Amino acid sequence: MFYRYVSDLKTTCSACTLSHVRAGSLSEEEAIIGTIAQKSSQPRKRKDMMSKLREQTDILVRGIREELAGDEEMTAYQALESGWLAWKLSLSERKSFGGESFGWVALGTIFESIKEIERKLDE
Repeated sequence: MFYRYVSDLKTTCSACTLSHVRAGSLSEEEAIIGTIAQKSSQPRKRKDMMSKLREQTDILVRGIREELAGDEEMTAYQALESGWLAWKLSLSERKSFGGESFGWVALGTIFESIKEIERKLDE
């Protein structure tokens, strides 16, 4: 799952760059916050590319979160465990491209799982 995430994130960063140079790919940080730091003489194109970047990154993150959380048969405790394992992986991969943001995605799953567990305990 992590390597697919990294591959998809790299593809998005390459597809949404304003630069025509191969090394002109966007950074992981730009992709996650949904902005393009590079200035352009074409503000409309930059705005369109940022919109595309946000959309593709959102689809990627939602897909990974859904996969970590599992289907209806997976309990909140299992989703918590899945998120925790993804978080631990992100710590070991944090220096590689995609490692930091994968950790943020994992944390989102962890927090949602904890919220669901607390909700069920309150019932």
